[in-house]
Amino acid sequence: MKISLFNKLNTIFRGSCFAIALCFISHAAQAQTFEWETAIKDQYGNVTETADGVTVSVSADNSLNIINQYGYPGTSGYVLIGSGLSFGSICCRSQTYTFTFSQAVNLTSLWTWNQGNIGRVVIFTPTGGANFAKNQQFNTSNGKTMHLGYRNITALTVTLPSFATDNNLVFDRLICTPVPYSGGSGYESDPYQIATAEDLIYLSQHPEDHSLHFVQTADIDFTPRSFIDWDGDGTADWDTEDQAGLRPIGDGSTGDLNSWFKGCYDGGGHTVRNLYIKRGTEDFVGLFGVISGTVKNLGNIRCDITGNNHVGGLIGHTINSASVTNCFSEGEVAGQSYPGGLVGRNDGGSTIADCYSHADVTSNNDVAGGFLGENRGNSTVTNCYATGS
Repeated sequence: MKISLFNKLNTIFRGSCFAIALCFISHAAQAQTFEWETAIKDQYGNVTETADGVTVSVSADNSLNIINQYGYPGTSGYVLIGSGLSFGSICCRSQTYTFTFSQAVNLTSLWTWNQGNIGRVVIFTPTGGANFAKNQQFNTSNGKTMHLGYRNITALTVTLPSFATDNNLVFDRLICTPVPYSGGSGYESDPYQIATAEDLIYLSQHPEDHSLHFVQTADIDFTPRSFIDWDGDGTADWDTEDQAGLRPIGDGSTGDLNSWFKGCYDGGGHTVRNLYIKRGTEDFVGLFGVISGTVKNLGNIRCDITGNNHVGGLIGHTINSASVTNCFSEGEVAGQSYPGGLVGRNDGGSTIADCYSHADVTSNNDVAGGFLGENRGNSTVTNCYATGS
């Protein structure tokens, strides 16, 4: 189970001042203040602190002095960071600060506020990952959320401009989490790596990642099923949610593209084995629910999949010129209408090529396909076959 750390990083620049508060939000979204207070009160030099096994250190181009201004042990507050501090006031001689993490993190968004109504530019330089912009400038303004989008980075350098003493510039709510997969950064040139059952479950539970790039780097086996944390809540207790099995990746629950898988999943010639899904009242059920992107080079072996309409041994529904190539399925597939051994419905100009299915398919309405439940919308199937019953 992945635990989200460094979910809340508040940084405040006040005139020539620099302040920071570090908070952590667990996967259950329980906020906790990172208690720097006793460890670093009135401390000079570079600062390091650890929470839940992840360490962050702060350094500067001049030596740091950190004072706990409003936080006391067991209470909320923030810690001021700067150079030449004296009795809680800050005279910041440093213009460059570097935050270094002991494991790779993703930085997502940053909220800014400029009291003086004067736009400021701060340069953020991430280290690690295939980030398109290594140096990114933010021209801050009143109450604006800026999306960082840095993935799989191990450090962030913040370069400050020269500040006028009569203006306050506030950076607040810098959201960051550890990289949730086994590697990569989600770009085409550096796809997220799927190597474990936990990686695949995490992907199924996080639709915000469903437009990114993935590569499977190992065979994945979901056994024994009653000991799998299918819903990703941190407990494999075979409760009602676990008994429903895997949530399809891109489950189509919103009825529009916001709940489709729009990215690229390259199985790398690997397989998923013993996948279990029991969602008899839901449409578009499979390892993938609805896709408008690409799935390739992937096998699904010994699957046990049940849904309502448009159920597939690999994909429930293809749409909007989706592409499925070099894939296969084996196991049991059941649905009401249009279940298929590999794909339930192929639609919207989508293509399926060089695939096969050995799955046994059952339909309560006698409308089923050993390979494909339904083909429509100028979609094509090329060089494919089925041998199941």
